[in-house]
Amino acid sequence: APLQRMADLSEKYLAYLDKLEKPHDVKLILAQVRWSEKSKNSDENFVTVEVDGEIRGKSAALESTQGTLIKPIGAAWTLANKKYADILDIFVSVKETAWIDSSQGKVKKTVRLSSLLKGETFVLRDAKQAGSELVFKVEGFPQEPDLPVYKSL
Repeated sequence: APLQRMADLSEKYLAYLDKLEKPHDVKLILAQVRWSEKSKNSDENFVTVEVDGEIRGKSAALESTQGTLIKPIGAAWTLANKKYADILDIFVSVKETAWIDSSQGKVKKTVRLSSLLKGETFVLRDAKQAGSELVFKVEGFPQEPDLPVYKSL
C-alpha cells in the first residue's frame, strides 16, 4: 500500500493549481529602467503603458543618464480579472517633456502573463533612448507552495 507521505503536499499543490486557473486582480509593475549608453540625459521622462489597446497610465518623471540603472521605479497599474495563462499585448512609450514633448522610444510586445512573474525585459526602439531596457513584473497571483527535494526510496 502507498505510504501517503506526500498526500498533504500534493493536496496543497493541487489547490494552488486550481487557484491559478481563476481570474485575479494583479499589478503590472515597472520594476527597473536601464538607460542605454546612447540615452539623452533628461530629468523629465515619462513611461506610458498600454495593455491590450487600453492606456493604463503614466509613470512619474524619471531621470535618464547614459548607462544608469533606476530601481525601484514605484509605477504600478492594476489589471483586473486576469488569468495566469492570459496573453497580453503591451505597448510602452517613453516621452521627454523638459522642453517640448519628444519621443524617446517605444516598444510593443506580446507576452504571457505568467512570464512577467520573474520579469520581462522590453527594449526601446527608435528615437533617442533606443536600446534602453525596461523590466516589467506582475504581482498578485498565489504563491507556489514549497515542495521538498525528491528522494528515491
